[in-house]
Amino acid sequence: MKPNVTSFFDTATNTISYVVADPNGNSCAIIDSVLDFDFSSGRTNTEFADEIIVLDSGSTDETCNIAKNFGVKLEKKEWLGFGAQKNYAVNLASFNWVFVLDADERILLMAHWDTREIADKDSNKENQLKPIIGANDGASGISILMHLSEIFSSYPFNNIGVDLLFVDGEDMGRHGDLEHFSIGTKLFSKTMPKPLPQLAICLDMVADKDPEFKIEYFSYIQAERDVLELWNLANSLGYSEFVYELSQPIYDDHRALFVETGIPSLDIIDFDYPYWHTLEDTVDKCSPYTLGIVGTLVCEYLYRKEHD
Repeated sequence: MKPNVTSFFDTATNTISYVVADPNGNSCAIIDSVLDFDFSSGRTNTEFADEIIVLDSGSTDETCNIAKNFGVKLEKKEWLGFGAQKNYAVNLASFNWVFVLDADERILLMAHWDTREIADKDSNKENQLKPIIGANDGASGISILMHLSEIFSSYPFNNIGVDLLFVDGEDMGRHGDLEHFSIGTKLFSKTMPKPLPQLAICLDMVADKDPEFKIEYFSYIQAERDVLELWNLANSLGYSEFVYELSQPIYDDHRALFVETGIPSLDIIDFDYPYWHTLEDTVDKCSPYTLGIVGTLVCEYLYRKEHD
């Protein structure tokens, strides 16, 4: 029997609750993002669970010892990948209804620091074989990550892990030649340390003076829940530049990472940029305001995850 599961995103608390219903009867259960949270006492408990299973995939902290002290069912298994690992854990359960939690949440922030070697979209044909400066297409995402690294150093995370990835070789390909795009991401994917992050956020072309951040198609397909969570947060912060409209699919580092690893990956990108792949992609076309709202959004998103 497969239960009917409906999710509800609460913008005020930035959390998702689930209603799980028995399709053959009238029974249902509400699962909050915090297990059995008692608002009057501020405590949680797991008394509703018939059994608790911990599937460890190579932790280096005290996870296994803590699990043993609480008398849970502890299993160890090398990392198989997101879907396979969760399916393995579900098969260990003795009962039909299973609630799965990730204990070691990691989020990867990424941007490409290379710029295109040819200005193939420049209106002046004499410029089309010259390398672009890439103030927006490349440098904007990098500048945000560099500033965020300073914030994270001053206010470190304790409950989640955040990794920063600066990739090369993103913009080497030609139209229709996906093999030579996102070369750095593809190479890194083959040697990524495990366990893998639960989400990757790519920042690309995030400094336009007239920004409009639509939901890039691949991002929605690969990480729908996370995309909506980010866009809802942006609008709650007053950033109307983030619009609920699908844009064209863009083969960026987030797509390459997802194809190579299966990691849910999304792209914050304003692709409606008239200076893309031209010599006019210079600093004067960029806006500190746009950099600020994107950086603030990502920062706010991560620290809310830290305190969830």
